[in-house]
Amino acid sequence: EEPPLFGGGMVPMARLYGDYRPVDGLMVPHRTERQVRGQRLIEDAITSMSVNKGVADSQFQRPPR
Repeated sequence: EEPPLFGGGMVPMARLYGDYRPVDGLMVPHRTERQVRGQRLIEDAITSMSVNKGVADSQFQRPPR
């Protein structure tokens, strides 16, 4: 259950993921569908994706104590 987009009480919501494709070594769903009470509400599609592009490895180092 999730809060509805436009107020009111909680509603049963399902998220369905599909069209998995590899992106930089990770399997990523390129299609997501959200359903409310079994009816499609929103469908999202990814057209392009990159992972950690332009982020220096030093950003992932633990800071000194």
